[in-house]
Amino acid sequence: MYILAIETSCDDTGIAVLKDNKVISNFLYSQIKEHKKYGGVIPEIASRVHLSHINTLIERAINNAQIKYSDLDYIAFAQGPGLVNTLQIGLITAKTLSQYLEIPLIPINHIEAHLYSSYIDKDIPKDLFRKKRLGVIVSGGHTEIVEINNFKYNIISKTSDDTIGECFDKVGKMLKLGYPGGPIIDSIYDSNKTDINFKVSKLKDGKMSYSGLKSQVRREIETKKYSKEVIASSFQKAAVEQIIWNLKKVYDKKYEEVMVAGGVSANSLLRTELSKVGDNVLYPELKYCKDNAAMIGNLAYIKIFLKKENVANLNIDSFPRNKWN
Repeated sequence: MYILAIETSCDDTGIAVLKDNKVISNFLYSQIKEHKKYGGVIPEIASRVHLSHINTLIERAINNAQIKYSDLDYIAFAQGPGLVNTLQIGLITAKTLSQYLEIPLIPINHIEAHLYSSYIDKDIPKDLFRKKRLGVIVSGGHTEIVEINNFKYNIISKTSDDTIGECFDKVGKMLKLGYPGGPIIDSIYDSNKTDINFKVSKLKDGKMSYSGLKSQVRREIETKKYSKEVIASSFQKAAVEQIIWNLKKVYDKKYEEVMVAGGVSANSLLRTELSKVGDNVLYPELKYCKDNAAMIGNLAYIKIFLKKENVANLNIDSFPRNKWN
C-alpha cells in the first residue's frame, strides 16, 4: 500500500510517501532561518511558510516516489498536538486530498508517531502492541515518560514547567550561541569541561522541572566566571541527568522495550547515558529524530497492519494540546 503523510504541527513542513512503512520519498522544509532572529517559533510566520511550501513538497514527493496520485491508498496527517494554525494547514490539505482521491484519511497523534519512529523502514512484529514498554519523549514541546500497553498510554513522569528542548533553546539564547540551541550545545559539549555542579531537580510524584536549571545557568552567566563551553557542557550534563534519574526510578525488567523519541533524542550524551539503563533502548535514526512526515506515515501503517487504525470522516478537527487516549 502507498501512504502519503503530512506533518505541519510546528515549524517544519514534512511530506513523505511510504510503501507500507518503508520510506520511498521524504521531504522537509525547515523554517530555522525564518525564526532564527526571534530565537523561537512565531506561529503566524510558521503558518504562512507552511502554506507557501506544502503543495510544492507534495508534488516533489509524489514525483520522487515515481507514482501517481491515483496509486495512493491512504492519506495520513498529524492531527496534533501542535500549533493551532499550522495544524489546520495540514488538516485542510489532507482532507482535500482524501476527498478528491476518495481514499481514507488517517489522523495521527504527533507525539505517538515520534515514539514509534524507531520502527521506520523495519519489519513490524505482529505482537508489537502486546509488548509492555516505556516511552521517553524529549522535545521542545514535551518532556514525558509514559507506560505503553496495547496503544494505551499512562503518563508516569512529566515536566511541570519548561520542557528539556525548550530549556536547551533558552540556554543557547542566553549564551548567544544561536538557534536552535540544542544541537549547538551538544556540538560543543566536552565531558572535561563540566566544572559547574548545577543542582538537578529530583522531585516526587513523577514531576520534572527545568525552570530552576535555567535560572541557575542565568546566574552563572552573570558571574562571568566560566567560559561558554563550560557553562554549556555543565548545563547539558545536568539536563540529561534529570531524565536518566526519573527513568531509573520507574525502569523495571517487565518492560520489554524503552522507546526514546523527540528532537532531543538526537543528543549524544542522552543516548550514551540511556544505553547504560538497559540493552533494550530503541532510538530513531538521527534523520527521524526531529519532526518529519515519515514518522506520521510509519505509525499510520503500523495501525493499519495491526488493525488499530481510526479512519476519520471529513468533520474531523485538529487538537493543539496532547491527548494520549
